[in-house]
Amino acid sequence: MRNVYDDVGVEDVSDEPPTRKRIRQNLIRYTCQLGHVHCLSDTNRRLRRLVDSGQEFHQNVNEVLTCASLRSANRHDFHFMWNRVMSHPHPGEYFLRSESLLGLTCSSSRQLLNELLRSTLNSTNTDNFVYGGYERTQILLGVATNALDDMGMDVALEFFIENAVEAFHTYPNFPYNYLSTFVRSANHIDRVSES
Repeated sequence: MRNVYDDVGVEDVSDEPPTRKRIRQNLIRYTCQLGHVHCLSDTNRRLRRLVDSGQEFHQNVNEVLTCASLRSANRHDFHFMWNRVMSHPHPGEYFLRSESLLGLTCSSSRQLLNELLRSTLNSTNTDNFVYGGYERTQILLGVATNALDDMGMDVALEFFIENAVEAFHTYPNFPYNYLSTFVRSANHIDRVSES
């Protein structure tokens, strides 16, 4: 994969075949998810360009670059993207908000993921972010499934266990049995059983 990644990279090139563009999407997704150093540094560099100069990600790779670049983003860059999401009007820019919210759930920082999850509950939404009904659920599922290793599931379970009563009211249509399909370790099973 490393050789293919070095050949294809993270930047779209004009006049390249559509199959190469599709390969780039999957390559960024999986090489960064596996922790490939060059992928993480390349995507983080693209995020720095967006933060510093407003140079947007190419639409073809926007979703995967958002997720991949936020895997290793610092607090400032994470909050830049979060505030950017929250500045888009709710109904009018559904797709952009959706991609960006999912990108935020890719962070590898427990603290940032906890902040994101806490913002979905009325009692801990100190910045008064306004979420659409689907977005709160999207964040919880995203954290449980997108973060590296089992860390995302750890954070999601801990959050859910600590805030069970309010979470049931906040996510009334959430398919809680769906979370069980992601419980993969004995530690997760023990935590769910104890609560």
